[in-house]
Amino acid sequence: MGDRHGHRRRRLSRLRHNGTPAVLWTWPRQFETRATAFPIVPWLSPRPVSRTKNNTELNWDHLHGAAVYEPLLKPDGSWVVREHHYIENHFARAGLSGPPLHIHRLQDEFFKVERGVLAVVKNGVEHRLTKDDGVLTIPAGTRHRFWVHESTPENVIFDVWLDPCKEVH
Repeated sequence: MGDRHGHRRRRLSRLRHNGTPAVLWTWPRQFETRATAFPIVPWLSPRPVSRTKNNTELNWDHLHGAAVYEPLLKPDGSWVVREHHYIENHFARAGLSGPPLHIHRLQDEFFKVERGVLAVVKNGVEHRLTKDDGVLTIPAGTRHRFWVHESTPENVIFDVWLDPCKEVH
């Protein structure tokens, strides 16, 4: 497969921890660094050509109703996104309603569960979060992902926010 400039990626086959095949795409060595000196890491998706526009909807769904995102303005003027992940949806039950492994280079990210059980991987360590756990902090530059934990008996509702919550170019 090539990118928009016709550069070819290498396909590496790996086995997941459960023995099923996984495919990892990497760029040739000459594309491992950018002019900004940030390395291209194979587990990251390619950067988009342009930023998406801000969403103007009050809420929106993801993966055919696996999750609903609702941006909320807090009294202090900061924004959070309240996420509802529905366990009756097969994507949520399979642990696929959250994003893939990713980082935020310049922003800390915070999670606060309101209902259910949320799984979060932070630098390779899995955390099981409930309402009683308070706020989990993911420092800038930390590899992480989150999903509905298999042990949850109910839909998962949590708030997630970034600090600083600003436009990053």
